[in-house]
Amino acid sequence: MNLDASRPVTLAPDEAEELHWLLGQLEDWLRHADDDVVAGLVDFVHDAHRDSPLDVVDILGRYGVELRRRAEGGQR
Repeated sequence: MNLDASRPVTLAPDEAEELHWLLGQLEDWLRHADDDVVAGLVDFVHDAHRDSPLDVVDILGRYGVELRRRAEGGQR
């Protein structure tokens, strides 16, 4: 998917809240998952820019926090 970075994506508040919750749940589950599960995720996304399996989990967490911050009126 190639998104135009100059065009923001708008979510309704309930959509933003649901996405924030989902990202948080996924991050938490992955932080408690077996190493094989996390390694499988990394193999699935196959991104050479990630140094470790936890990088993928950290990204989920950062986006969840950022989404919440922006939904509450924080600036980028």
